[in-house]
Amino acid sequence: MSEEWVCATTSGNRHHAELAKITLEAAGIEVHLSIDDASGVAPHFALFTGGAKVMVRAEDLPKAVEILKDLLDEKSTAKNQTENAAIASGGFLTRIRQWLLGK
Repeated sequence: MSEEWVCATTSGNRHHAELAKITLEAAGIEVHLSIDDASGVAPHFALFTGGAKVMVRAEDLPKAVEILKDLLDEKSTAKNQTENAAIASGGFLTRIRQWLLGK
């Protein structure tokens, strides 16, 4: 087993990195997170250090990237469904957002 660790993805958000870690571990991939945010006390530190890095062993990288691609697709679909539901509800803030974005 390789001792070389490589970055599978990065995130500006600790929670997204944790979600990626849990997903990859469920698939049998060993994961290490590299997050410099003072253990969550100062999350803004991650903005200056490149965010949270999801590290995997080099030989697991292709599988990890494929799994994370699927995870991101699911998150995008859920986000689009949420936005569409908000737009359909026609709330005040939604109408303001549409006006500001020119939609």
